[in-house]
Amino acid sequence: MTSQLKLGSKIALLVSGLLIVVMLASAALFVEVQSSIFRTNAQKGAVEALEIVETLHVQAMLNRTGTSDENVSIAILDATMERVGMNSNRMSLWLVQGPKALAFQAKNGAHQERARDEVDRRAIETAGIAEAMSADNIYRYTRPVILGQGSATNIKCYSCHKELMDIIDGEVIGAYSVALDLSQEFFELSRAANRIYGLAILVSVIIAAFIAYLLNRLAGAPLAKMTGMMRQIAAGETEVDIPILKRGDEVGEISRALHIFRENIIGLRSAEKGQATSESFLRTVLDNMVDGLIVIDRRGIVQSYNPSAKEIFGFDKNEVIGNNVSMLMPEPDKSRHDGYLERYQKEGTPHIMGTGRDVIGKRKDGSCFPMWLGVSEIHIDSDVFYIGVIQDDTERKRTENALLQARDKAESANRAKSEFLANMSHELRTPLNAIIGFSETMATGVLGKLGNKTYEEYTRHIHDSGKHLLGLISNVLDLSKIEAGKMDMHPETVDLKHFVNDAVSAIKAGIEKNNNILELDCPDDIGTMVTDITALRQILFNLLGNAGKFTNDGRISLALKRRKTSKGDYIIFTVTDTGIGLSGQQLKGLFRAFMQGDSSITKRFGGTGLGLSISRGMCEMMGGDISVDSTPGEGSTFTVVLPSIMPKPAI
Repeated sequence: MTSQLKLGSKIALLVSGLLIVVMLASAALFVEVQSSIFRTNAQKGAVEALEIVETLHVQAMLNRTGTSDENVSIAILDATMERVGMNSNRMSLWLVQGPKALAFQAKNGAHQERARDEVDRRAIETAGIAEAMSADNIYRYTRPVILGQGSATNIKCYSCHKELMDIIDGEVIGAYSVALDLSQEFFELSRAANRIYGLAILVSVIIAAFIAYLLNRLAGAPLAKMTGMMRQIAAGETEVDIPILKRGDEVGEISRALHIFRENIIGLRSAEKGQATSESFLRTVLDNMVDGLIVIDRRGIVQSYNPSAKEIFGFDKNEVIGNNVSMLMPEPDKSRHDGYLERYQKEGTPHIMGTGRDVIGKRKDGSCFPMWLGVSEIHIDSDVFYIGVIQDDTERKRTENALLQARDKAESANRAKSEFLANMSHELRTPLNAIIGFSETMATGVLGKLGNKTYEEYTRHIHDSGKHLLGLISNVLDLSKIEAGKMDMHPETVDLKHFVNDAVSAIKAGIEKNNNILELDCPDDIGTMVTDITALRQILFNLLGNAGKFTNDGRISLALKRRKTSKGDYIIFTVTDTGIGLSGQQLKGLFRAFMQGDSSITKRFGGTGLGLSISRGMCEMMGGDISVDSTPGEGSTFTVVLPSIMPKPAI
């Protein structure tokens, strides 16, 4: 029934119920408080009445002149009480005798005043005040009289009870008892409570009706309207016009929230549509990937398996998904895979995670094949998944093996060539040295003049040609050593200032043949370096010799400087000329063996094209490098960078 009520009516019903409960509780509390007040007042009245009775009784007993009339004290007391109006229909007072007093009265055949109810008996037995309120609103109060206490300390009273009745100190003589009828007061209280209860219910209903009207106007109607709008939105009608109520209360907040909710629903549905499109796009991409793709969970169970993976392994999708990915591995990887995965999840130490490596896969037919596997880790909410990208490397490995074999053959042939050249160079050097020595002896006339100028000229030609041929053979031998890795380096400490002065002096004449000027820029504090002095001299001679050969009437300079970097201390040698220069095309093969700028240079200037190749090889063996910057028609700059301390050769 309450489900059919509007929100305002429900709230009003709830408030009405709460008000009724609160007011009834207040009325009950009022009745309880009034009852407590009545009881307290009754107790005070009872105490006052008993004090009067006690005083009258004591005086009557003290004024008694004889004991022949056993009821004389009672008679006197009754008369007195009637006179003062203490006994009535609403209050009764009486005396109660204790056990020894009753025994004494019974022995003497005198009047006995026994306990009338449980209150009297409790007061006599406990020697304490007893009180109670009966169901018919009769208040009972009984106070005991104890020998030696209160009024029972009077000497006459004390001796009478002690000597005649054998009552000792602290024993109960009797009690004074009173009964008050409070039924009329409680009746009036009940009537007042009923009026209060009725008023409470009436006020609650009125307040509830007012609240229901107010809530329905302020909240119920707007909320009911917004509820209808929410039903429309839930049904898919996003074009609902939701007014934004300009109110600062909760209803206004709800209207604004509902407006935002509708906008969010529109955005969510648009996002869902976009997500569906994205998922379709992603699925299409995955299904058309050339590489195989497999997704597993943290237990190694396959969650996704694209068509390319099927082509690689031969298993259908339904044969793999839901099974452990180790089914695609040969032993021993198959047995070890789960342990690898578990150890990675505990220790975080990857073997393949985030990288790629060559592994072995197993096809459905049981055959094994080489493949490349790259694995990455993704987190979706609290779950972890691993994506594996797979490439069948069968063909690549076959091609790679063929290339390796071809490379090995080429390297073997190159080594054979280098060894042949090295051996042949040694074989040629011996007779050439003899030719050069004999021709020099003949030219100098040590053993006597030839006596013929033509023979002398022939001898000089033999000597110069022999030296030229020996230089070529030396270059070939050096190149062969470098290529074969057999060139030995012998580092020693070099005083750079003294070294370059000697080098410049040695080559200066050859440079000045073409009317060139040779300049040296070497700081006095350039210091020393530890390097192979023979190799360094050959590098500088090659660079300065080339500069002199390709420059006429120009300027050639050699500059040195020391540079400290984070990687170490370096010495930089710069050879600059103003010669013919080189084009970009010529620079590409400049440092290759037997290469010069072009055939015209070879014809014009001669040479074999080995000097720069040998210089670069030596620079690299000494831990440095050589570079060139050149402009045709303006000249070239060769820069050699070497560590100040040559590193030890790798063993």
